[in-house]
Amino acid sequence: MVSSIAITSEYVPAGEGLPPWLFQALCEPSHQAPMMVLHPTELHRQRTLERLHLQGVSVSPQYHLTLNSLIRLLHVDLRLPVLLDEEASTFMALHGKCVEAAEATALPFLYTPGVGAWTLNKTRRLQRLHGELMQLRHPFKWEGDPGAAVFHELCLEVEAAAGGTLPALIAVHVLEALNEASEPPFHLRDIAGMVVLDTAPDFTEVEQDLLLSIASFCPVHQLLNPGSFRLGFHGAYLVDEPPCTSETLPTWLPSHEPWAPDGEAWRTEVGLRNQTEITRLTLDERSQAMDAALALIQAYKAEHDGEVLVVDAAASDRALE
Repeated sequence: MVSSIAITSEYVPAGEGLPPWLFQALCEPSHQAPMMVLHPTELHRQRTLERLHLQGVSVSPQYHLTLNSLIRLLHVDLRLPVLLDEEASTFMALHGKCVEAAEATALPFLYTPGVGAWTLNKTRRLQRLHGELMQLRHPFKWEGDPGAAVFHELCLEVEAAAGGTLPALIAVHVLEALNEASEPPFHLRDIAGMVVLDTAPDFTEVEQDLLLSIASFCPVHQLLNPGSFRLGFHGAYLVDEPPCTSETLPTWLPSHEPWAPDGEAWRTEVGLRNQTEITRLTLDERSQAMDAALALIQAYKAEHDGEVLVVDAAASDRALE
């Protein structure tokens, strides 16, 4: 594996998903090596591609990815076993392994042979626990493990028997393969670098390690929101170091002046540029919120084009409405 790691960063205002300097660079034809852009969500990626198409830009989708699609792209580049579908046959294979392990007293915290039966529900619970643990660097170094380490070994057995990769293990296998690689994977070979757009600070440990490993093969530049760490209003840091200035900005990036916060984080440049206005309406009862929101949307759509974003703190409670 290549030993050098190149990670830089710079601040961007809150609400600026794709900075103007980067969008302008993506619109202009260049004879230099392309940049890969890592988007925070699939929706942001789609909207960016739509904006570029409207500008008449011929877009190469492999240079615009989310973290999940990047992992799957590297999975193919590194020639790892084919990704298995999350279907009933795969789950039943895992369940069969769990039944055998439980009867062999390999899961004593969850099952005693001869007392009841190992159920599908127990396999599902163990699968969910294992899925959460596999996001950690050291998933099984904790006391009182009810069987996640055993379940992991069973997953590896199922993968070997099927000749494939379980979805819950794809990030781990990609990370292991990157750490053992002696040359860049195909899609990282000819790019100038990767720009990681401002992302919610919820990278898992495995995702952080994966991006750090990628930085061993190509430079990675982060765009960060410099909001409060105490309140969680900041970008997802890979390396905690001072952001770039105009003098230290990597040469492979388009020339631009890095933004610096002015101390009034709540007055974002994006809001000022878009002349954002806030109108607050009060209701007599909470139950009126949905009807009021629908009425506002209907009135807006009657005279305007475009889409409306509704932020609903109780969205999960309205799933059946």
